Amino acid sequence: MLDVLASEELPAPASTDKLPPAPALQACARAAPAQTGVYLFRDAAARPLYIGKSVNLRSRIQAHLRNPDEARMLHAAQDVVWQLCAGETAALLLEADLIKRWQPEHNILLRSARSLCSLQLDQDGARLVSAREYDFASSPDLYGLFSGKTRAFAALRELLEAHALCPQLCGLEPRIHGRPCFSHQIGRCRGACAGVESSAEHQARLRAALHDMRLLVWPFEGPILISEGDAAWRQHQVVDKWCWLGWIDEGARPAPPLAQCLEHKKSRRAGFDADIYRILLKPLLSGKLDIRAAPPDWRTQLAHPAPAAAAPRPRKEKAHEASRAG
Repeated sequence: MLDVLASEELPAPASTDKLPPAPALQACARAAPAQTGVYLFRDAAARPLYIGKSVNLRSRIQAHLRNPDEARMLHAAQDVVWQLCAGETAALLLEADLIKRWQPEHNILLRSARSLCSLQLDQDGARLVSAREYDFASSPDLYGLFSGKTRAFAALRELLEAHALCPQLCGLEPRIHGRPCFSHQIGRCRGACAGVESSAEHQARLRAALHDMRLLVWPFEGPILISEGDAAWRQHQVVDKWCWLGWIDEGARPAPPLAQCLEHKKSRRAGFDADIYRILLKPLLSGKLDIRAAPPDWRTQLAHPAPAAAAPRPRKEKAHEASRAG
């Protein structure tokens, strides 16, 4: 059974800056297994305050209790619970999913971006596109992942300055017939806007400058299984189009799923997930993961339910035009 140790009612001290962890939290840390998994510090209402993962749950939870910078979170915490995972990839995927669903107060990274966008190249240069309208898992010529329009255009402007590219041809400035961009006038653009450089040459340089930011289209025909574990217990993570859909257990799981935390406060739409993309990209490309095609009946085998499927919204041409910098 999963160990969940609840703390006793303690009076709140005047200051928590140097307060030692509550005895119940220390007991949780001692009871935690030295195994891979995801852990949750929870408040009195069983709401997650902080969610993390580790290859050694006991050591990581104990490290939190020794960290004075986390005194406020530890004072609010009433217990620590954990979910064992068959490997580090499984822990990374579950951690990312739980953080996005619960949005814990003390987790800053891995929270879902409200307006995920990317840069797409076309014959007119670069334009901003939204994950709400495009399927990032299958759309070609997408570059970079940004949490909003401001960050996307800031990154593009920095790239243009580094490679002497034209702000007009890249959509950062309006194109005025017969008038070169200001960057060309001060020697920071090679003159594609003034006919000094051809549009084809400029487009090739822009594509080369963006090369390292290019998003990889989902390289499989359908969902895959990523397997970890041993002969006694193997866990198969189901992933499709850079979206984690849940896991399938094979063998004797050492502890039951953490049902009270997997019954998420906040549901999410299936679709391209930037965090899952970042977690899996390098391991997939390196060939270090044990992967195979998911069986046709994978949904009926899930130990953790998949999010509801949802397709991207229809594209709106006017929205694309408005996304170009004016």
